[in-house]
Amino acid sequence: MNANYFGTGLAALIGSALLLANTAYATPVITSTSVKFNAVGDTATVKYDGNIDKTPGILGLTAETTFKLTGISGNVLNFDITISNTSSSTLWSDTRVSVIGFNTDPNLASVSVTAPTGWFAVQNSSFPNGFGNIELCFKEDGGTNNCQGGGGGGISLGESSVTLNVALTFTGNPPPVTFDNFGVRYQSLTSIGKINGKSYKGASGTGNGTPLGDSAPPFEIPEPVSLLLFGAGLLGLSLSRRFKLA
Repeated sequence: MNANYFGTGLAALIGSALLLANTAYATPVITSTSVKFNAVGDTATVKYDGNIDKTPGILGLTAETTFKLTGISGNVLNFDITISNTSSSTLWSDTRVSVIGFNTDPNLASVSVTAPTGWFAVQNSSFPNGFGNIELCFKEDGGTNNCQGGGGGGISLGESSVTLNVALTFTGNPPPVTFDNFGVRYQSLTSIGKINGKSYKGASGTGNGTPLGDSAPPFEIPEPVSLLLFGAGLLGLSLSRRFKLA
């Protein structure tokens, strides 16, 4: 076999493996319950259902959030979080998305909301209506020490989406970071007629979030293997040059 051909082919093969490894880490890993963010630009959308008085599957009561990782500086990750009220205007005359929340891994040290004015973060609280504990939530009004809602803030039915610019400081050494246990708080729920056999006026509820799409690869390449591939790539390039010189 031609030595030059062998060296060049080996370098190309290893380079392709490195590209595959980088691609595996450059997109978010999405499952039915969680999103793992790996690199700037990673984006994922979560859709929420409706639950009133611990009754799930309330028709037409929905919301949506889109998370985009926009920057990484040490253990601080910046996200744009776009919140939308997607409830049905044919079933509801009024709904309000007042709070959204989720858990993180690694744990959070602190959170700040840089925009828009009026929105803020609360750590280590809970959602009502049987939802349970939540590590982080964002809201526009109500108590600053809980994720229960309150006040008149949030996004009402028919209003435009709101994008939060947030900075998350982690205790660990991200990325990656994983979000899960997605939840939403609904308030001011007034139905046009009966929904699921019941009329609602000024009710409140919650919802569970499900990430859209399952992009989890069949395997993930651990960091030590990535380093070995990088070393192998350098070796392949060195062999290629040596064979060319020969």
